[in-house]
Amino acid sequence: MPSNTTPAEDTVHGIEVAEKLGIDYKKIPIDSILEEYLSMTWLEESRLAVGNLKARIRMSIIYYYANANNYLVSGTGNRSEILIGYFTKHGDGACDIEPIGDLYKTDVYRLAEYLDISSEVINKPPRAGLWNNQTDEEEIGMSYDLMDQILYLYSEKDLNNPEIAEKLSIPTDDVDMIITKVIRSQHKSKVPESPKKQQYNGDLVSENIEKKWQKKWADAKLFESNPDEREKLFLTVAFPYPSGAMHIGHGRTYTVPDVYARFKRMEGYNVLFPMAWHVTGAPVI
Repeated sequence: MPSNTTPAEDTVHGIEVAEKLGIDYKKIPIDSILEEYLSMTWLEESRLAVGNLKARIRMSIIYYYANANNYLVSGTGNRSEILIGYFTKHGDGACDIEPIGDLYKTDVYRLAEYLDISSEVINKPPRAGLWNNQTDEEEIGMSYDLMDQILYLYSEKDLNNPEIAEKLSIPTDDVDMIITKVIRSQHKSKVPESPKKQQYNGDLVSENIEKKWQKKWADAKLFESNPDEREKLFLTVAFPYPSGAMHIGHGRTYTVPDVYARFKRMEGYNVLFPMAWHVTGAPVI
């Protein structure tokens, strides 16, 4: 679905990959739809807003096809983009499944090599083509290679910003920039808030989450004392820090004792509630 800012080679490469993987495709230019939208708004054009509108037009077309054919929409987001919110909300971020959502961008490169994707596709600068001469790394302000290392140490190894900076021998400001993106974009990966919420120490939590967490905390202690009963759980959980910043673990897999140990280190902080957690065989809260 090219626009007038889509590099010509990107269209060629898209068709090339589709044909290599045996995927049926249809080329649908979106400029006429975009111009119709813009002519109706009477607003001064914003490059970012127009770029996001292009992504949303594309996704609305995709969902029309999916709806008409009873299909699911497959997302193209990777873990790097999802963590820092580098996608358009209700645009390319809208999908039913996210096949490579657990792979960092650098992992996606390796997967592409394994699938024998053309080196021209792999080696060209990542870009969305939402405006002329746009590239991902320039917009993000960092290479994917370095950013992935920061994100891995932050989200997988639970290191704080100074520890990451020391381990990678980079300025703390570089780490802060990426982690700030993670924190500020959390709304993109959440179900919209509703009125039935209460303010709790600066963080919105559901009214009964504290009681449910206390029970899960007790369950975690039970699992810790019974190694044979350790189960796997899937969770998206908010980990509090003294600064008030929230560290989100997106759907990662932990053992119950691991989670207990992780929260135990934070005893004394005001907020200790996972926003959603699922133990095998138990309901999601």
